[in-house]
Amino acid sequence: MKLKKLPVLNTLNFSNIENRLEKEIFSRWQEDLKAKDDTIDTITIYEPIGAGFFNEGFTAKKMAALLEAAEDKDVVVSINSPGGSFFEGATIYNLLSDHPGKVTVKIPGMAASAAAVIAMAGDEILISKIGFVMIHNVWGCLCGNKAELRQAADDFESFDGALADVFEARTGLERDEIVEMLDNDTWLNGKEAVEKGFADRVLPAKSVDKADKDKKTKAEARRTIEAALGKNGFSRKERENIFKVAIGERDAADGVTGDPDSIKGQIQELLMILKKK
Repeated sequence: MKLKKLPVLNTLNFSNIENRLEKEIFSRWQEDLKAKDDTIDTITIYEPIGAGFFNEGFTAKKMAALLEAAEDKDVVVSINSPGGSFFEGATIYNLLSDHPGKVTVKIPGMAASAAAVIAMAGDEILISKIGFVMIHNVWGCLCGNKAELRQAADDFESFDGALADVFEARTGLERDEIVEMLDNDTWLNGKEAVEKGFADRVLPAKSVDKADKDKKTKAEARRTIEAALGKNGFSRKERENIFKVAIGERDAADGVTGDPDSIKGQIQELLMILKKK
């Protein structure tokens, strides 16, 4: 059942505006963060918003298909995205706002820019302690003559006003405070997002995890081993060969430079080094 009545975002597109991902936002995005309890019934937005981003972004077309399949049932939307196209994000927001069932939004990682707009469509918004909401004014790359550029500035001001409408309605904050937050590219951690009304409550810590946690643990172990070898005079090539043989990526005699017996001896030496640490 729908719980909130939210304002509609104008999704009129303009041919001379190109959306881009801000480098600063993208650099802070932890792509492998996800909600630990995601299921097949959860709609996951773990990529940039819009098809033009790396040819694999989350689109309004995809959201429309998923909501159509859900019919009037309640849905959970898990978001970890650096944002992307304002127009795609606005359309996805409108689709979720119009969905007849309850929309629960979870933010295990980042809901930035256009993804923050999408998150506001939730009847209930849950965010991780290590999650972030980031809001800013609409921006993009423009081309055209002086009249078109002046018109584009007016259009952008209209878009920013629409964003302020959404955030004001969702949070209950004063309009001036919302406008200031948009002007200043504001980052809110989980606790701050709840305090400001951008989320309703914090996700339990156990419900947030790293994707492929075992893979990350192995990578950390490899760095530790390689560091120990480097401190003991092994060249980068030698470290690479030793590691590949040690973890079974290659047979000692198959495609590895150097005598297999010598490499096995180096592995034994590595074990002695690690025992001393």
